[in-house]
Amino acid sequence: MLKLFTRPRRELLTSGLTVGVIALGVMILAGAIIGSMVDVESDENGVGLVEVYDAIYDSRSVVRQLKHFAESETVPVIVLRLNSPGGAVGASQEIYRQVQITREAGKKVIASMGNVAASGAYYIAAATDTIMSNPGTVTGSIGVIAEFLQADTLFRKIGISFNIIKRGEFKATGAPDRAPSARELEMIQRLIDDAYEQFVDDIHDSRGVSYESLDTLAQGQVFTGRQAVTYGLVDTLGNLDDAMGLARQMGGLEKDAPIIRAPMPKKSFLEQLSAKASGLWGGSSMRISYLMR
Repeated sequence: MLKLFTRPRRELLTSGLTVGVIALGVMILAGAIIGSMVDVESDENGVGLVEVYDAIYDSRSVVRQLKHFAESETVPVIVLRLNSPGGAVGASQEIYRQVQITREAGKKVIASMGNVAASGAYYIAAATDTIMSNPGTVTGSIGVIAEFLQADTLFRKIGISFNIIKRGEFKATGAPDRAPSARELEMIQRLIDDAYEQFVDDIHDSRGVSYESLDTLAQGQVFTGRQAVTYGLVDTLGNLDDAMGLARQMGGLEKDAPIIRAPMPKKSFLEQLSAKASGLWGGSSMRISYLMR
């Protein structure tokens, strides 16, 4: 009889974790290599390009690039390329505000939407002069979501217990070892409602969309780019090349004016690994996000 041998579960788990860490390292190294190949600013007048990719949990890089172009004498217009489902409320708001400051400095800013530009990414786009999306871009998702891990049933099964010493009724809200109380859920709902009102107010102020329309459009649903144009959430349709063409026109540039990227400080492998890891989870037991789900 043929005997089948299986590897122990612990060995399989260890192997899986090892492969995962190696894969993450390869992704970071590949990104570092690609990042080192991009051009930085030259003496020619051109279009600044700032990219917002993946979930938004750290605003520093994007804000740094926008500040650089706001002070540049060779970049009259910026294309903000968005390919993101959104992310943290604070990070999205910081980029939104920096876009406003950049426009106040006399620069034109155009949002170019890729595959997805939803929730926090749409929030950022709303601060620009013009929003351009592909007909099939997934956008919208104007809403707020709260997330926290609840694993009390699992912990009981595997014999893990938590000791939490606190001062303040709500200090351990979102702890994974128990379900939230009714009062904690009420507190979380108040947070969500306030963050939602801020989102809607800023879309109203930036885009001129009426509160009456937003009451229908801002229920967390997503739209294609073509639908978003009809609802007044997007200005026009087009791809990245179209956005670059519009930018050159708005900036009074030649048709072949170059695309310029801001110089970026180099990060060590550990810094990049830490940034990737923090993006997987915000680091706290609970987070409130402008994020498409």
